[in-house]
Amino acid sequence: MQKEPNHELKVWASRGCIHLFLLTFGFIMLFPFIYMILASLKNNQDFASNPRRLLPFTQLDTDFQDTQVPLYSFDVNGSKRDAVIASGDDDRIDFGYLTTRAALESELKNDSHANARRRPEVYLALPIGWVTSDGTEIELDKSAGTEIILNRTDTKIELTDRNNRTNEFTTYSFAMDGQPQSTTLTLYDITVPLFAYSGGQRKGDEWVLVNTGREETLLDKEGNDRGYLVFELRSEESVQELLMASNSTVTAFVDPENIDFVVYTTPVETVKAAEKVEFQLKNYDTVLGRGEDQSLKLDRPLVNTILVTISVVLGQIVTSVFGGYAFSRIDFRGRDTLFLAYLGSIMIPFVVLIVPMYKLMVAIEWNDRIVSLIVPWIFSAYGTFLMRQFFVTFPKEIEEAALLDGCSRLRILWRVFVPLSTPVIATQAIFTFLYAWNSFIWPLVIISTNNKDNHVLTLSLITLSNIHADKPNLVLTGAAVMILPPILVFILAQKYFVEGITSSGLKG
Repeated sequence: MQKEPNHELKVWASRGCIHLFLLTFGFIMLFPFIYMILASLKNNQDFASNPRRLLPFTQLDTDFQDTQVPLYSFDVNGSKRDAVIASGDDDRIDFGYLTTRAALESELKNDSHANARRRPEVYLALPIGWVTSDGTEIELDKSAGTEIILNRTDTKIELTDRNNRTNEFTTYSFAMDGQPQSTTLTLYDITVPLFAYSGGQRKGDEWVLVNTGREETLLDKEGNDRGYLVFELRSEESVQELLMASNSTVTAFVDPENIDFVVYTTPVETVKAAEKVEFQLKNYDTVLGRGEDQSLKLDRPLVNTILVTISVVLGQIVTSVFGGYAFSRIDFRGRDTLFLAYLGSIMIPFVVLIVPMYKLMVAIEWNDRIVSLIVPWIFSAYGTFLMRQFFVTFPKEIEEAALLDGCSRLRILWRVFVPLSTPVIATQAIFTFLYAWNSFIWPLVIISTNNKDNHVLTLSLITLSNIHADKPNLVLTGAAVMILPPILVFILAQKYFVEGITSSGLKG
């Protein structure tokens, strides 16, 4: 009595594992298609994100100074705060990055000056060059003896540094000669305060930073020497020497709702944009004909592909049904020999047929025309074989009874055989659809590059990917237009596809 529940539990557990495995395998197989569809709904800038993201994101905009500008997101005291770029092309705010001598020497032991001086932990980052509101240019690194008063504020900011590392910085107000320092950003003609940033846990609410004017010479791993400007950081308790490891021009950001909030960071690419999930359906409008760029339009190639595919599918179904019926139900001299010869044509590689078929199309003046993509492919040895194998499974008594009732061969085929052959006809249609829709070599040979009006999707996608390689969202949108119809056809007709495969070719 106790074994039965355990046995049922094991059965359900095994079934659950099997279903989980199948779902996982199915997801892995479908993931490339899911990613392609979602990528076709992205904007071009979203592809620059690192790491790559599955969903399409769009950067938020805001109205600032009568202009629509992009928003960026910063972490301030554990909360999100949005800001906009305030620096213009004429603004110049240079920051110096100060570190200890020990930290800089540790990096120089393993690398050159050019690389090592940008890697030490930033002890203090402060403005060293800017233009004041009255047009005066300030260059602290060239002003020996200058004293800077740094007063700690309550704001802590997480910023990404030059090495793409995110650190927490404490902000300090910036004063010289007893006057708080600020600069005018010409892009919006607003005055913003200057701040210094201290990395790590630094003690002291007020510091005095002095440019000593002297340099310390350090050697790198190759023995090359370089001078580093020395600053003294003074507090009531101690005096510490710091070296200016490097400097760079930074970008200023201000809160559009409170311009007194300013953040400086470099480079801009490391700043996180304020974003939302937004599906760019306009990509399909652009690719399907509403854009101005003719090389992006796939509307005419899509219509041509649909026309060619439907014509080939209908043509092959008609010829295969007639051929399959003749080879299976009509007894004529040489039938089996002719059928074997017809079936043997499947063994001939397509590349062998390209040249004679091309010469034939040129001789009858069908080259560079859509009809050349249809007529040569409405006959199929495989389709005829598939229909023949299915028709031989029908009892002869049904056909004999119909003949006694006065039905012709054509009526028997249309009234009896075709209605009972829905699964195998659906199978033939799916195979033919996939082949005709994805055909590339023959259209490439028979349709010239300049005749864009007769291009099919496979040809236009090559052109699209070559000309617009810098627009991956549009290239993937074109790929989605190409691949979605076959997927939908297969999903809708899979019932008939499976039934046709299992029922054809097993008898006769």
